Amino acid sequence: MRCIAALSYDISKQYDIAKLHDFQKQCDIAKQYDVQKPDNVTATDNAIYQEVSMLVTPTLLLAGCERTLNALLARDPAAPERLAALAGSRLLVRLEQPHLALVIHYHHAGLDLMRGDDVDETDVDAVVELTPETFSEWISGASVERLMFDGKLAVRGRIHLLEATRDLLFDLDIDWESELARWL
Repeated sequence: MRCIAALSYDISKQYDIAKLHDFQKQCDIAKQYDVQKPDNVTATDNAIYQEVSMLVTPTLLLAGCERTLNALLARDPAAPERLAALAGSRLLVRLEQPHLALVIHYHHAGLDLMRGDDVDETDVDAVVELTPETFSEWISGASVERLMFDGKLAVRGRIHLLEATRDLLFDLDIDWESELARWL
């Protein structure tokens, strides 16, 4: 099933934002990310297609990242214990360049990645604002306290959530032997 077919691509006749959001939800649910523009489109159709693509693309990227991260976490023997400690927590990450707001919601089976553009800070446990350079330093092992003291990192809320996230995602110890044994 193609996502374009889910909305039957005839939205140029009745263009409204609600249908575009429904289209995005249908694409998420379908998990068939075969979004292609038909050949016989008018200028109006092309503008609508570009609008739909702008709405769908970030969501599709997040879905791919979420699925990959959860697959890796499922293969790490230490992940269930770490996820249990984080379960129910929500972290809002705001990158300055490129402008990106991302909510990470932790649960016992993994994590959910969601766009955080319209998320209120009171709905999350911690908010992190950083640049790509600061992100690079953070994943390389720089302490949160040093980055905050240097003015490179702004954290509001439960600061330990940021360290726990780094431990969860960057200290993966995947049991490759058992994974290979499943295939042999």
